[in-house]
Amino acid sequence: MKTCLLLLVVLLLSVVTVHADIYVKQHAQTDEYYFGGQVSPALDSENEFWLGDNKILFATEQRLIIIDKNENKLIFANKSDSTYAETTLPLDWMKFVPEDFAGRLKMFETVGTVEATSETRMIEGFNCTAYKGNLYIPYQGTKYNERDVTLWITTDLPEATKTFSAIAHDIFKLRNYKEDFITELVKIDGFQILEETMNYQQGMSYTSTETVVEVSEKEAPEGTYTLPEWFKKKELLSREDLQDG
Repeated sequence: MKTCLLLLVVLLLSVVTVHADIYVKQHAQTDEYYFGGQVSPALDSENEFWLGDNKILFATEQRLIIIDKNENKLIFANKSDSTYAETTLPLDWMKFVPEDFAGRLKMFETVGTVEATSETRMIEGFNCTAYKGNLYIPYQGTKYNERDVTLWITTDLPEATKTFSAIAHDIFKLRNYKEDFITELVKIDGFQILEETMNYQQGMSYTSTETVVEVSEKEAPEGTYTLPEWFKKKELLSREDLQDG
């Protein structure tokens, strides 16, 4: 009888699978460039992701962004003044920014195309395939903020792919991509390891890259998917809150 009970316990434990969260560190680099009469110096920074059960924390030097599908919410926080705004999913700009600014965001959505190529490359230990894309904001017959991108995608990280895919639409919506473009992006099967971008501004061009330098499964620290208690909530985000940073 004891042997049977022990075997039953072992069988029960064997079907319980505990998935650790996924930690991702990303190195971002932008070349020096000239725009609007000023020279912007080259920039290097580190970004961090935590991918959990239907939720993500994206942390940069200036921001904390939390998307939690379990609680159906998106939090956008600025570290500089410790403020944040919160909204429900799916993202509706009319509920997240002032009405006049929401109208402008709707007018200036980013459109684009992306397609798979036969190019392959080993990057940071992962087998990657290149996807080529072009994106821009249509403005008075011109392509404003145009970018040519190469996305290097791996299928070596199935858990990261599964978690990211569940929230990818919300992330692309936050970038103000047009729905047709988002539809094409979410078809990509895999996890992005490297993004190489050629940016075009008023006849000038400069490059930027975002490279994943670490991916590991581990337990997220307590409070990872919540904000520190000293952050103050505000009703809406301002234009300045959404400036690149």
